[in-house]
Amino acid sequence: MKLAISILLLSLHLQAVRAAELDSVLIEKLQSESASGDPTALFELGKAYASGNGVVRDERKAFDCYRQSAELGNAKAQNNLGRIYFNGWGVEKNEGEAIKWFRRSAEQGASLAQYTLGCMLADGKGAPKDIAGAVQWFKKSADQGYADAQFRLGHLYETGAEGLPADAHEASKWFAKAATQNHPGAANNLGVMHEYGNAVELSKTEAFRLYQLAAAGGDAKGMSNLGRCYAMAIGVTKNPLEAYRWLKRASNRNEVTATNLLVDYKTGLSKEQIAQGEKLAADDEARK
Repeated sequence: MKLAISILLLSLHLQAVRAAELDSVLIEKLQSESASGDPTALFELGKAYASGNGVVRDERKAFDCYRQSAELGNAKAQNNLGRIYFNGWGVEKNEGEAIKWFRRSAEQGASLAQYTLGCMLADGKGAPKDIAGAVQWFKKSADQGYADAQFRLGHLYETGAEGLPADAHEASKWFAKAATQNHPGAANNLGVMHEYGNAVELSKTEAFRLYQLAAAGGDAKGMSNLGRCYAMAIGVTKNPLEAYRWLKRASNRNEVTATNLLVDYKTGLSKEQIAQGEKLAADDEARK
């Protein structure tokens, strides 16, 4: 009981100082509790070693702490151990080990691990490609409100996949959930659906709003579509400078459609307008 209370107080203290440097007293306490085999302390000590917070950064020690904590059932440590194996941080890259630990974390209900496991199954990494399994794990994560999972699930339904027929209505549902959380990719895709009335209400103004959200979040396709709206008065009053601004920003990110549109769009602008558009785009990039 005393150990449980100690760990609880330690966890609360860690939350209070997580944005600051861990002090030596707390590190010593973590090391002491870790030596007793407590999975929470091992996980927190692993984070300290991984980031160099309060200790000398040491990938191998971080790995050892995460491994011990993961083997004791800590879901966060299992997820981090999966990331270490997937990326080869301090150990040899091993996608088979990565997916094993992501699965263990996912089975405990960790939404990030569920999403990552879904991605690996959808992409055939660490295990044979399994779209049905990917959908299962994406849904578990998406139902917990994880926006990336909602977006990836929407994309699978939008395009269809092996054994999964395309379903625009289901796609729009998941895109809407993610867009509500300001997910840029989901906002763009839902915007396209509203622009053409695909499984949702046809609404140019709603499409424009969603493209704005996507562009503000850094999505290149959203920037391209927003520029196109300003160029062609789709859901908004025509504005040549704003059109150039967003097409240029998308083109800077190698968005092919925007690059092609910009070439044609320039021909109808004066040198002064082009210069102003270039400045708007450059100023935006400088503020990033």
